[in-house]
Amino acid sequence: VGTAQAINARAALHCDVMAVERASAKQIRAWRKPAKNYGMTIMAIGSNDPPGRTLQRGLAEIRRRISTRRVIWLLPHSRPAAYAVASVALIF
Repeated sequence: VGTAQAINARAALHCDVMAVERASAKQIRAWRKPAKNYGMTIMAIGSNDPPGRTLQRGLAEIRRRISTRRVIWLLPHSRPAAYAVASVALIF
């Protein structure tokens, strides 16, 4: 939420925001799939989940559902969670 607010405050064109504070990957997977095709998407997911295979599978599912050409992944501070996010980013 904070990242999206900072980007929208500085950008002439505002971005679509799909965010809820402290949302887990499991919660995000339950959200409605965006109907729009995006040129670029910024994803900041994984900070509120325990690192591991479940997080990796959830992130991969979320990434597959978003129609976008490019994704910028913001890595969580936790090294194990950051590794899970980075491993999914490399797949796509």
